[in-house]
Amino acid sequence: MSFTDVLLLAIRWLHAIAAVAWVGGGIFYFLVLRPAVRASAAQGLPGYAEAGRRFRHLVGTAMAVLIITGAVLTISRLTSEHGGLPY
Repeated sequence: MSFTDVLLLAIRWLHAIAAVAWVGGGIFYFLVLRPAVRASAAQGLPGYAEAGRRFRHLVGTAMAVLIITGAVLTISRLTSEHGGLPY
């Protein structure tokens, strides 16, 4: 394996992990965190609101990683010698 192959493998791995964090985190947010934040706000507990802010940071980071790695993977695919669609 060349260095480029290892680098592209790492980029694909980061892309997949960011997608899992974004999708899984979104499901967790809507099913668990959001109802807990609303319930804690009604009771005057500030802890869950901080968790919501931190979660937004995680989602923002995951989206940025997805965009950057997706662009790199797209450019890599379009400029490869094997170009074209595998379908």
